[in-house]
Amino acid sequence: MKHSLWPLFLSFAALMASVFIFSDWSGVTTLNDEPCQLDQGSCPIQLGPRQGRIMLTPQPIPLEEELTLQFELPEGWQLNSAVIEGVNMYMGQIPVIFEGPNRGITFLGACSEPRMQWRLALRLEQQDQNATISRELYFTTQR
Repeated sequence: MKHSLWPLFLSFAALMASVFIFSDWSGVTTLNDEPCQLDQGSCPIQLGPRQGRIMLTPQPIPLEEELTLQFELPEGWQLNSAVIEGVNMYMGQIPVIFEGPNRGITFLGACSEPRMQWRLALRLEQQDQNATISRELYFTTQR
């Protein structure tokens, strides 16, 4: 009796893909600050007892044009990564490209939704404590 190994192989491949995708974020504390919309101005982010600030320009946030993110972080904090994801429509992960410790650029594509909601996922590290946390901020664009 011959058995197909395809179901076993596909299950193993799915498990390995899941481990690979989620392993980078293991050990990261996710905290969300008070609701703040980046499309309405700069947003504070709480980092321990101190506070930082994130700003997305230009305003209103355009599509298919370069966007600039400005980061004001307390001393001892470093931004390790930032990606943008669509909330109400899958748009993949859009990276923020750092142009220095306090500035990044990105580009949002247009989609079929007239009103698009986005999530900015930040991964930050407190250097002297060796602690990594993540923050999520949201914003909306209009087509």
